[in-house]
Amino acid sequence: MRKTDRPFQLATLGILCINFALFNEGLPTDLVGHLSDASYYGLLLLLIGLIGGLAVTLLVKSRRWDLYGKFTFKASYFAVFVLVFLAHFLWELFSAAVFPPTKNSIALAEISSDLSGWALVLVRYVYACLLAPIVEELVFRDLVMTALAPYQKYKLDMLVSASLFSLSHVWQYGWDLPSFIVYLVPGLLFCAVLRYTKSIYWSILQHASWNSFLTLLSLLVSGI
Repeated sequence: MRKTDRPFQLATLGILCINFALFNEGLPTDLVGHLSDASYYGLLLLLIGLIGGLAVTLLVKSRRWDLYGKFTFKASYFAVFVLVFLAHFLWELFSAAVFPPTKNSIALAEISSDLSGWALVLVRYVYACLLAPIVEELVFRDLVMTALAPYQKYKLDMLVSASLFSLSHVWQYGWDLPSFIVYLVPGLLFCAVLRYTKSIYWSILQHASWNSFLTLLSLLVSGI
């Protein structure tokens, strides 16, 4: 490991801590308790977006953005995109048959059912379909895998990235192993897309397409 890697790794750890703190601790009730649902979630999404901005700033300032920050279209990349989407779909079917519903999915459904108007639009569509895929890929894929690039040959960058991604969906609702496994596999799939295409844009597109697909299914089935 080069000495220049250490500051970048420490900064990455700091952004991860901020991300986990925001999702696990939330916003102070005494400061936001008077806000409407739309204002509360608007503020929360703004803070999440700022985390994504911190990730991009760190990557650019450290001259590491070019590692995964370019978009190239190739037929082989699109083929991988389709294959990974199908693999994700098959994993979803398998995990739904083997494991109980994750606490994260239950919580999101409960939150969505209690919201209406702009608050619902912000949570169910803006966040789930757009902001979450962008920020999660920037933080858990681009930042983490770049920080752990010296360990790439051992696949530790992919394993740590997928594990942290899974933890981010599990920890805030209470640890349970089945839920961790359910999210670990998609995390590895997104890592594989980034590794193969060498482009954060492809992994963001993969993630956003999957979340949008789930949102569309939910809309068709339950109307939410």
